[in-house]
Amino acid sequence: MKTKLLGCLLVFFVTTITSLGTSLGTSASAGGWALTTVDSVPTPHAGQTLEIGFTIRQHGVTLVNLDGVAVIITTSNRSAKFEARQFGSIGHYVADVTFPEADDVSWSVEQGWFGVQELGKLTVSETNQSASSRTYAYPLFTRLSLAIISVLFTGYSVTGGRRFAKRRTKPTVLA
Repeated sequence: MKTKLLGCLLVFFVTTITSLGTSLGTSASAGGWALTTVDSVPTPHAGQTLEIGFTIRQHGVTLVNLDGVAVIITTSNRSAKFEARQFGSIGHYVADVTFPEADDVSWSVEQGWFGVQELGKLTVSETNQSASSRTYAYPLFTRLSLAIISVLFTGYSVTGGRRFAKRRTKPTVLA
């Protein structure tokens, strides 16, 4: 009978300690994650400094202000950390980030005590595009056609369409 009682007590203590340890571990880690969303994904150029805005939400929902927030840029050669400042509404931050060289970079946000969230990869181009290499939403033919049509309609409305209207002749009155 004593061995049965000792066995039951042993099972009770092991179960209690295990469940206590599990519950403490779970409650300590509950709420320990956040989600960062970037205002807009930048298209960086080498040597360019961009103002990058982002928002941090605890559990992906609740906006939260934190200390120790930064944007981290990692190239093939080095890693750079740019401190962010709280700007505007709760949970919104801005960091001035300089992209030193043309390369494929990984970027992430250090979310204070929540840790680091990877944001993926960016391609940093060599230099800023000049105006001559600008890309347009519509081809040259379409842009020129629209310009010509608008000039023709403007001319027609200014002249009142007189040039294209039939000439009216005055009726001859016989006396």
